[in-house]
Amino acid sequence: MRSLCLASIAICIFQLSAPAQNTFIKNDFFVPGEKGISLQVREILPSSAKPSKTPLLLLHGGGSGATASFDLDVPNGSLAKDLARQGIPVYLMNVRGWERSTHPAYDEADTSLVAGSCMEAAADIDVVVNHILAKTHVGRIDIFGWATGGHWAAYYATKHSGKIAHLILLNTIYGIAAPWQLNTAFSDPSDSTRYNAQLPLFRQSAARAIKSAWDMAIPATDKSQWRDTMVLNAYINAAISFNEYHVLKVPGGYRKESYEMAHGKKYWNAKDIKVPVLLLRSEYDFWSRPKDMTSICEELGTSTKKCVTLPAATHFVFLDKPEKGRALLLTEMTAFLK
Repeated sequence: MRSLCLASIAICIFQLSAPAQNTFIKNDFFVPGEKGISLQVREILPSSAKPSKTPLLLLHGGGSGATASFDLDVPNGSLAKDLARQGIPVYLMNVRGWERSTHPAYDEADTSLVAGSCMEAAADIDVVVNHILAKTHVGRIDIFGWATGGHWAAYYATKHSGKIAHLILLNTIYGIAAPWQLNTAFSDPSDSTRYNAQLPLFRQSAARAIKSAWDMAIPATDKSQWRDTMVLNAYINAAISFNEYHVLKVPGGYRKESYEMAHGKKYWNAKDIKVPVLLLRSEYDFWSRPKDMTSICEELGTSTKKCVTLPAATHFVFLDKPEKGRALLLTEMTAFLK
């Protein structure tokens, strides 16, 4: 592998040694955001030809960041590279507090603070979108959001539809009152109808907890039916690799927003989304609910929409085995973005 790194501007370009069709240019850089925040971005392009399609921005969820979620260096571990193979210029970004993006100095004693709110995330997304638009000289980009990233992407789409060509949402919760598997985990012990304001400002998860969350997502005793051990280990190692404590530590405000959405609060309205939408939900997702999907699909303000349930798929479908929804996910995404 050959590499060229320019430390002064925090940019590295990597030429991966692989067959021509699997060779990529990978560019890591930082974009300055509001209030001195620095946002980590990764660009992945096929090196064999100039990309011919609209750039696609991938947004992580409330747990692992963008590179851990979407660009592991193992087979079936990089949604980003699989999309780039289709000629799509792919960008990954980390919202403030995730991976190498700036971790804001929140007041951890302020129990009213929503650390990493959808408004903060949208501000970060807008900065990166503007950078991509200027860099690629296109008028609009495509956006994909997973779980909390779907919440952020949808909120952003209601504010900046003029910058979006297509919107893809995967396993996204919505402001509809309906039973939620995680209600007990986030509710006040003395009042199950209220969010537990005593939860720490940051979510912290060690390797064991990360594995347990994925284990819980798979509806089988033998987890190898859904995932490869190589992918699991790469995912865990990547998720906890961004601080000296080897613990995933991210802003936890998404938990409050998600809890409130599960109880009917709308942070955004699907009717205000006017761009073409591909709405996807894994059959065995533990985060979103079937009601979220049907409500979003019914309320969307665009006539160009497709709503698909991925059979036998889990919350981590893009890291699961191809036959467990990953192949269908890629098929639906690439067809929608043609």
